[in-house]
Amino acid sequence: MIFPDTQTAKILKIQKKLKKYIVSEGYLIGEFYQNNLQTGLHNNNFFPLQTIVGCIALRKMVVGDKIFLNSEKYEETIRKEYMKYYNQFFNPTKLIS
Repeated sequence: MIFPDTQTAKILKIQKKLKKYIVSEGYLIGEFYQNNLQTGLHNNNFFPLQTIVGCIALRKMVVGDKIFLNSEKYEETIRKEYMKYYNQFFNPTKLIS
Protein backbone atom coordinates (compact mmCIF):
# COMPACT_ATOMS: atom_id res chain seq x y z
CA MET A 1 0.00 0.00 0.00
CA ILE A 2 1.39 3.36 -0.97
CA PHE A 3 0.79 6.49 1.09
CA PRO A 4 2.22 9.37 -0.97
CA ASP A 5 0.95 12.21 1.23
CA THR A 6 0.97 10.49 4.60
CA GLN A 7 3.21 11.43 7.50
CA THR A 8 5.57 8.85 8.96
CA ALA A 9 3.65 8.75 12.25
CA LYS A 10 0.49 7.64 10.42
CA ILE A 11 2.36 4.85 8.58
CA LEU A 12 3.84 3.61 11.87
CA LYS A 13 0.41 3.71 13.53
CA ILE A 14 -1.15 1.65 10.73
CA GLN A 15 1.70 -0.88 10.79
CA LYS A 16 1.53 -1.26 14.57
CA LYS A 17 -2.25 -1.75 14.58
CA LEU A 18 -2.09 -4.47 11.91
CA LYS A 19 1.09 -6.34 12.87
CA LYS A 20 -0.32 -8.87 15.39
CA TYR A 21 -3.12 -9.88 13.06
CA ILE A 22 -0.83 -10.06 10.01
CA VAL A 23 1.73 -12.22 11.87
CA SER A 24 -1.02 -14.48 13.21
CA GLU A 25 -1.99 -15.19 9.59
CA GLY A 26 1.58 -16.11 8.56
CA TYR A 27 2.62 -12.83 6.94
CA LEU A 28 4.98 -10.00 7.79
CA ILE A 29 4.23 -6.31 7.46
CA GLY A 30 6.93 -3.71 6.96
CA GLU A 31 6.91 0.05 7.03
CA PHE A 32 8.91 2.04 4.50
CA TYR A 33 9.45 5.78 4.64
CA GLN A 34 12.06 8.41 3.82
CA ASN A 35 13.83 8.69 7.18
CA ASN A 36 13.59 5.05 8.31
CA LEU A 37 16.87 4.40 10.13
CA GLN A 38 16.42 0.62 10.48
CA THR A 39 19.67 -0.88 9.20
CA GLY A 40 20.23 -4.08 7.26
CA LEU A 41 20.92 -7.28 9.18
CA HIS A 42 24.51 -7.53 7.96
CA ASN A 43 25.39 -3.94 7.08
CA ASN A 44 24.84 -0.99 9.41
CA ASN A 45 25.40 1.40 6.52
CA PHE A 46 22.49 -0.02 4.49
CA PHE A 47 18.97 1.26 5.13
CA PRO A 48 16.66 -1.11 3.23
CA LEU A 49 13.41 0.42 4.53
CA GLN A 50 14.02 3.95 3.26
CA THR A 51 11.82 5.08 0.39
CA ILE A 52 10.91 8.39 -1.16
CA VAL A 53 7.19 7.58 -0.90
CA GLY A 54 5.83 6.10 2.32
CA CYS A 55 4.35 2.62 2.05
CA ILE A 56 3.51 -0.57 3.86
CA ALA A 57 4.35 -3.96 2.38
CA LEU A 58 3.01 -7.41 3.20
CA ARG A 59 4.72 -10.69 2.38
CA LYS A 60 4.42 -14.34 3.30
CA MET A 61 6.48 -15.33 6.33
CA VAL A 62 9.50 -17.58 5.70
CA VAL A 63 11.64 -19.69 8.06
CA GLY A 64 14.38 -17.03 8.18
CA ASP A 65 11.98 -14.43 9.57
CA LYS A 66 12.45 -15.68 13.14
CA ILE A 67 15.12 -13.01 13.63
CA PHE A 68 12.58 -10.26 12.89
CA LEU A 69 9.86 -11.68 15.12
CA ASN A 70 12.10 -12.44 18.11
CA SER A 71 13.73 -9.01 18.10
CA GLU A 72 14.54 -7.31 21.40
CA LYS A 73 12.83 -4.17 20.10
CA TYR A 74 9.56 -5.85 21.16
CA GLU A 75 8.44 -6.38 24.75
CA GLU A 76 8.85 -9.97 25.94
CA THR A 77 5.11 -10.69 25.86
CA ILE A 78 4.89 -9.51 22.24
CA ARG A 79 7.94 -11.58 21.25
CA LYS A 80 6.39 -14.68 22.83
CA GLU A 81 3.16 -14.09 20.95
CA TYR A 82 4.99 -13.61 17.63
CA MET A 83 7.06 -16.74 18.26
CA LYS A 84 3.89 -18.72 19.03
CA TYR A 85 2.54 -17.76 15.59
CA TYR A 86 5.91 -18.43 13.94
CA ASN A 87 6.03 -21.91 15.48
CA GLN A 88 2.52 -22.65 14.23
CA PHE A 89 3.79 -22.17 10.67
CA PHE A 90 7.30 -23.56 11.11
CA ASN A 91 7.37 -26.43 13.59
CA PRO A 92 11.08 -26.66 14.52
CA THR A 93 10.90 -30.46 14.88
CA LYS A 94 9.92 -30.80 11.22
CA LEU A 95 12.65 -28.53 9.82
CA ILE A 96 15.88 -29.86 8.38
CA SER A 97 19.02 -28.07 9.63
